[in-house]
Amino acid sequence: MPTAEGVSSGRPAPGAGGGAPPCDAGAAVPWLATMANAPGALEEAMGHYAAGDDAAFGRVYDLASGPLFAFLVRLCRDRALAEDLTHEAFLRIHRARGLYRPGAAVLPWAYAIGRRLFLDSVRSRRREAHSLDEGWQGGGERERPSDPGVPAPDAGADEEVEARRLAERIERALGEMPETQATAFRLLKQQGLSVSEAAAVLGTTEMTVKLRAHRAYESLRKRLGDVLGREAGGAPTKSETS
Repeated sequence: MPTAEGVSSGRPAPGAGGGAPPCDAGAAVPWLATMANAPGALEEAMGHYAAGDDAAFGRVYDLASGPLFAFLVRLCRDRALAEDLTHEAFLRIHRARGLYRPGAAVLPWAYAIGRRLFLDSVRSRRREAHSLDEGWQGGGERERPSDPGVPAPDAGADEEVEARRLAERIERALGEMPETQATAFRLLKQQGLSVSEAAAVLGTTEMTVKLRAHRAYESLRKRLGDVLGREAGGAPTKSETS
């Protein structure tokens, strides 16, 4: 059985060509048993890993780390922190793998753990900033530039440069919204989760997720206009708003 240390050191960092680990236990576990469906490659690998097949961990990591890391980069706008949170999430999923129910969706579980770790890190930084009395306003996390995790385009590739700029504008706008609204939008439009999966990640109802995502979209539309349709996945679908 791999140790917790082995989980964090046995694979490449997600920001350096590796994948990112699937999530942890904690408060996100109860709904796992209710989200079973026809398992995909990730769910199949996680099922083997949960059953004690240590060799399956590499497959789980490779399939889950990329999406989880991308989600965390968007959430915290700090690649180094996103890497740390991704590895911590994998440590937690390793420790809780016995709680996994075969066929349950893995990525929503991972996103829930990653988001919880991010919120914990924000609270920790705020406490540290307050104790040091450096006047940072929440540890300065709102001052970090947006980084949507898109590789830098080749020089002279005008379309890619413009797409990068638009993506950064969207990320900055999302970063200025309430975290719950921005995360609901990201889960539905950027990570491709269903409303029910996003509700599980956020620990709320499907109606609340729809409302938060709609408010986020309306805020983006007012600020960015037609840019939103090109870069943020377009308007919410009927199932996401009704």
